[in-house]
Amino acid sequence: MRKMLIFFILCQCIRAADITFYVDTDAAGAGDGTSFADGYTSLSAFEAAEATDLVSAGNNYVVLLRSSAGTNDTTNFNWEDSTWALDATHTVTLRQDDFPADGIWDDSAYIFEHDGGATSGMIFKEGFIHIDGMQVLVTVTGTDTFIGFQVINSTYGVRTHNFEKVIFRGNSSSSGLAEGIICSESDATTNMINCVFYNFVNGADPDHRGARVTTGTLNLYNCISYNNYIGFYQSGGTLNATNCAVANNTDDWFGTVLATTCIDDDDEDGSIDPAGGDWSNEFTDAANGDFSLVSGGNCIGNGTDDPSSGLYSDDIIGTARSSTWDIGAFEFVGSSGPPAIIYEILID
Repeated sequence: MRKMLIFFILCQCIRAADITFYVDTDAAGAGDGTSFADGYTSLSAFEAAEATDLVSAGNNYVVLLRSSAGTNDTTNFNWEDSTWALDATHTVTLRQDDFPADGIWDDSAYIFEHDGGATSGMIFKEGFIHIDGMQVLVTVTGTDTFIGFQVINSTYGVRTHNFEKVIFRGNSSSSGLAEGIICSESDATTNMINCVFYNFVNGADPDHRGARVTTGTLNLYNCISYNNYIGFYQSGGTLNATNCAVANNTDDWFGTVLATTCIDDDDEDGSIDPAGGDWSNEFTDAANGDFSLVSGGNCIGNGTDDPSSGLYSDDIIGTARSSTWDIGAFEFVGSSGPPAIIYEILID
């Protein structure tokens, strides 16, 4: 009986293992996702080939992403609830293998780009698709709708997405609608963690926004919205923002937002201002996508500790958060000072 029990436990452990797949937009091998050399050349190709019932199988999928020669992933697609079955313990995690180590946008690394052909680049109908590092480019060249991610209606029911360490960048030359993400599902909770939304702007066009919620719940934790026409937009549902820096937008917030320990230009719900009223006192080089923190800024030490109750504990580049947490996607790392000088004294 004891041997049978041990065998059963071992089988359960094996069944619960993570299974890794590979995507390289420049792969030239078998295209079966078993290695980077033989990787799928788009996330869409992975989704179409590997969609399955992970709950029954007892497994998790981890998908590693890279671009070995700088080709963007431009194939729009849906995570279909009719072909996937996931839950809180059987998930798909997307992780960019070549995510920039300094947290600054890198054109030579993997980029999921929405540049037309559908309303949204990646549509999440299935729940429990998690992201741990990704660059998302939204290129607007016409008057249509261009959205990086969309959490949309499905038959699945209550579900959660954790999108962590995602850099959303706008690239607009026209008056089409442009957004990093829109949440439009009443049963979905979307947690954005250590994410950056910037450059969703085209003159005075109000349809350029970092993130928007119409139904459901959008939680923003330690996120940055910079140089967008509207930073964060609520036209329905619930928008919560904690430890967020909302900077240099035409309108930082729109709608009803519950903002806690945030820094902005609009003084939303008692949030604080940048030091000296100047964002250069907060970010190293925001104009070029470097949102690491500057010593003496008001982002440092003015956040809320562990606002998600254990969902994350580090920043966009993996630096551990420490009390009192900083505001924005980066935790400040101060200078350690000059190296110690050690003298060796020889005594005869």
